Amino acid sequence: MRPSSHHLCLLSALALSVAAIPGLAAPPSAPPAAARASSAPVSAGGFKDLSASRIAEIEAMLPAQPQGLGPTYKNRELFEELAAKSGFASVITQGEALLSQPFPAWSDEAYLEFSRNGQRPRGEEMLNVRSRWLSMLVLAECFENEGRFLPVIEQVLRAYVEQPTWTLPAHDRSLTNFRRTRYEVDLVSALFSRNLAQAVYLLDDKLAPDLRLAVLAALRERIFDPVLASLKTGKGNVWLNWENNWNAVCLNGVSGAALAVLPERRERAVFLAAAEHYSVNMLRGFGEDGYCTEGLGYYNYGFRNYVELRETLWQATRGAIDLFNDPKVRTMALFGPGIEIINEVSPAIGDCRFGVKLDPRLRWYCNRALSLGLPETGSEDQFRRAYADLGSNALFGLLAPEQLAPPRPPAPASPALVSGPLRTYFSKGGVLVCRPAPGGRFGVALQGGHNDEAHNHNDVGSFTLVVGRESPVGDPGGPHAYTADSFGPQRYTKFQVFRSRTHPVPLVAGGEQVPGREAAARVLQAEFTDERDTFALDLRAAYREPTLQVLKRTFVYERGGAGELVVRDDFAFSSPQAFELSLITLGQWRQEGKNTWEFTVGNERVRATLEAPGEVEVIQEKIEENGPAFTRLGLKLKKPVKSGTMRLSFRPVE
Repeated sequence: MRPSSHHLCLLSALALSVAAIPGLAAPPSAPPAAARASSAPVSAGGFKDLSASRIAEIEAMLPAQPQGLGPTYKNRELFEELAAKSGFASVITQGEALLSQPFPAWSDEAYLEFSRNGQRPRGEEMLNVRSRWLSMLVLAECFENEGRFLPVIEQVLRAYVEQPTWTLPAHDRSLTNFRRTRYEVDLVSALFSRNLAQAVYLLDDKLAPDLRLAVLAALRERIFDPVLASLKTGKGNVWLNWENNWNAVCLNGVSGAALAVLPERRERAVFLAAAEHYSVNMLRGFGEDGYCTEGLGYYNYGFRNYVELRETLWQATRGAIDLFNDPKVRTMALFGPGIEIINEVSPAIGDCRFGVKLDPRLRWYCNRALSLGLPETGSEDQFRRAYADLGSNALFGLLAPEQLAPPRPPAPASPALVSGPLRTYFSKGGVLVCRPAPGGRFGVALQGGHNDEAHNHNDVGSFTLVVGRESPVGDPGGPHAYTADSFGPQRYTKFQVFRSRTHPVPLVAGGEQVPGREAAARVLQAEFTDERDTFALDLRAAYREPTLQVLKRTFVYERGGAGELVVRDDFAFSSPQAFELSLITLGQWRQEGKNTWEFTVGNERVRATLEAPGEVEVIQEKIEENGPAFTRLGLKLKKPVKSGTMRLSFRPVE
């Protein structure tokens, strides 16, 4: 039986932000939103890239009245059933805890800190703590249904309506949102708008009519009208054409909000037509092999929003629109499990934070929806409870997996992706993940690519080791907080973490790698057997050293015994130059012999042995920069050489 659009899914909880989701409140002098915003229903035509006939087709697919995710509070039978589930057992208790607390205050000073000094955490946290109240209170009221939470809910909603902006300070550099002179939609305001619209939908007639109108007017002024203007003119809200996580996140938030509250069916159809049309840009941001250059953290964020958008459109149109029809989606879905080395440990490539794992809900959904054939990692009941974690999007954690779109038949992934138990090779992205034979505990990730990738670090030729569940040597990962300069011209000079010297790649004649698409690794060899994998890269283009003639890095991964990784650098200059290797660890290290070092994280150890064309100087440096502290160990030849080979062998210590 095809599921009702009233019974959407747990998937909407996938919209959790990796940064923050906004909260709100405004100066007392701000006029009511209902008095500021109004708009006539849109016509079917007049949109820059949208077809009037397609809008009409989608309009015919939609119900007469707006519908959000899941049931409204009126479905007492379902809420009583959910109340018995362990994941929802503490909903009312957690909601009660907020009744005796003051609602966190809005602070102009905190919001404006970014515009003063480029620092993001304080303003983002101020928005964050305010936004967390909404879902908890609304869920508590829906479960209890006695009106006890309504006074605080109304207070919170009015505060959200009256705050200057729902946009992160870092995305409001001109302060036009804060000053209310022009609204544009960002990641956070888009997802918050869906959360806000979902609250209005779930509470239905429990909300006072004037408050409901005020919330809808604020949504129109800050979200719907700015996006409609961009759809008509092609100006503003540039994420419509971006090929990264912004595209999926904003489309998901805006279209979900529109479906939940917009009364005009034609207007809802416009937003769905836009989601269908512009979401192809998200797919273009992935390689033909499914590789996500933004790293696993942004993959969890961006692709799960694309997945949620898919489910939302499928449910709203009863399967007539399915974003999974594009065969590339299957290959993209395999990136998450493919980038895992072993034991759910993945490399922290680019701005991905160290220790990030594939979102198990995303894995579960894609495995089921696309018939990927991956080993099951949890039951459907566990999947359901996972969405009741009462995070800021817990409003969307109300439905069972059996109400999702049905599984699609198995289909092949792109031939550019080579994937199996022993390895995954993203041939276009230039990244190889090597896994041990069954029972083994040592795996690696080896990176080629180029230095103009999304959320790029200058890290061509990098590698990450995993022993058991720990990573003793490898990429340090991205920052836990950005500043105003994180994505500007000083990215590779002001910050250590983005530079090549803080990644396990060579320093050549004292110089680091350079950014840019031309700074790319050329794959010289990619040979795989059950016993060993060999991956050789030409790294010369990543450096601007004029004397450099040869820089070949060869990885050889051996599966026999406890396992081994050999990293061999063959280099040559036109005149003698310095040469140095970098090893990065978030654990401890000690020198065991002349050219032997041991790295330890938890109970896991790996031993590195170096063969070099001369004496080696060991340089230790502690680095802490908006993230976990790590150690850079420089292994530098004491004398310049014209040519030579540096050979590192890594073996787990039993």
